[in-house]
Amino acid sequence: MSVEYSDTDRDEIDLSLNHEIDETSSSSSATNGADNNNTTGSGVDANAPVAPVVEESTGQRFIGVRWSDFLTVPLQRRLQTLAVLGFVLMPFGHILSWVATYWLLLFPLTTLPMAAYLIFIFFFDKSPSNGRRSPWLRGFSCFFHFCNYFPLSIVKTAELDPNGKYLFGYHPHGIISIGALGNFAFQGTGFGDLFPGIDLRVATLPLNFKVPFMREILLGGGAVDSNFNTCCNVLNRGPGSALMLVVGGAAESLDARPGVMDLTLKRYGFVRVALQNGASLVPVLSFGENDVYTEVLDQSRGSRTRRIQETIQKWLGFATPLFHGRGILNYDFGLLPFRHPIVSVVGKPIPMPKFEGSVNSPEGLAVVQDLHQQYVTALQALWDNYKDIYYRKRRGSLNIVG
Repeated sequence: MSVEYSDTDRDEIDLSLNHEIDETSSSSSATNGADNNNTTGSGVDANAPVAPVVEESTGQRFIGVRWSDFLTVPLQRRLQTLAVLGFVLMPFGHILSWVATYWLLLFPLTTLPMAAYLIFIFFFDKSPSNGRRSPWLRGFSCFFHFCNYFPLSIVKTAELDPNGKYLFGYHPHGIISIGALGNFAFQGTGFGDLFPGIDLRVATLPLNFKVPFMREILLGGGAVDSNFNTCCNVLNRGPGSALMLVVGGAAESLDARPGVMDLTLKRYGFVRVALQNGASLVPVLSFGENDVYTEVLDQSRGSRTRRIQETIQKWLGFATPLFHGRGILNYDFGLLPFRHPIVSVVGKPIPMPKFEGSVNSPEGLAVVQDLHQQYVTALQALWDNYKDIYYRKRRGSLNIVG
């Protein structure tokens, strides 16, 4: 069963809160359940969840489905639903973008401009590698409505030196990495205020930048493609340069199930990138990322469905998880994610040692493996310190499954 906010709860809570927590006090109090955390910024007690997690309003039940009373839904909730609906429909927007491109090429007055645009994005535009962020686009209120729908929030556990450079690792991938997009790409929850001077870009599949028009939204949000050269370019732009990788990737999305934190982390490429560019590793663990959708059929490892999904992934390069959420007018079935809080806890940076040799040499591999183990340990510490605060309804422990 999904868990969500009631109308009353959401009216009484500032959904845009970001939590800035002193690392020393939060570690002990999160474990003991004490009420003595030191908080700054928002002044919110770190031992309380972002908001009370309760089931969505029951609505009117018809043919086994709970339907919302649309006429009584507050305007803010309607705007939040509309913002998330636009995001969910982006895959269909890819199709519409190509249909629009086809017709613009056929229409005489737009043939040359459209052809020039396609030549530019496929052969000359370096924005996916260098980044091209639009403050104007990121200031759209729809992104704040998007974040408040769940709601999304960030927990800060350590300062980041604006003169350094950082590689953020985001976990888990979930179905569509909602927390990575809302909290860090479009920064609808105040990342820039919590970490001043940090110029963060979020990496995504290069294929996403081959879609006319839709690519401009990703670029405006500060997204870049995820190939190696792009990572190096982003991390060497100057002081405060930062890159976020969703480390588990497509494989991890197939393990996204409510109450579970199964991570695909037996990979070392992101550590090599950080070491080669002298960027500190910053672990980010998002509680609730796996809870906004429910899986359909048995997709556990070794199942027939999973074998088919893994074969498709090898062919197409992206995963095809089977899932459902809620609908626009109902609470039980549809493509909209459930209203469940996602809390992204940003850990303490792991500094890179000075290493001038090849990261692929025996000495380099030893350093990479040591840094990887430090990263896993730091991620486990985030889980241990905050699971009882932000993930009380979990159904297991943090597991590294791949």
